[in-house]
Amino acid sequence: MKLEKQDFNYLTFISNSTSKHDILIDLEYMFSYLIKNQTIKETTLLLYIDGTNTCTFLSGYNSVNNEPIAEYGIWIEFHELWDEEDSNYFDELIVDSLIMFSKSNIFNEFELTSKLLYQTELSEITSLKNNAL
Repeated sequence: MKLEKQDFNYLTFISNSTSKHDILIDLEYMFSYLIKNQTIKETTLLLYIDGTNTCTFLSGYNSVNNEPIAEYGIWIEFHELWDEEDSNYFDELIVDSLIMFSKSNIFNEFELTSKLLYQTELSEITSLKNNAL
């Protein structure tokens, strides 16, 4: 995965992932970058999984108003996983990879100060901590 562009408020990473394991590596890279650079200041973050466009967007989340804070964030574009016929497949790959990521040291480090939520186009917001394999 490489950093493609960096605007004032957004980072965009391009991934060549084709499997859950590859996505796991991308998530570890992105969260290591996030921890090191303190890219997003909020303590609750939302990873929105967009199966239609095969990308994810990580932003702050306002738990009081139940709204994402989308003025800044981190995109990951998964060009190799785009499938016009089946966006649910993409959602499943990302969610399964997130659950694998929740067992990593990087996630444990992230979780010392923050909480991660995720949402697909068809699902409600879910806490990663409450969804283990």
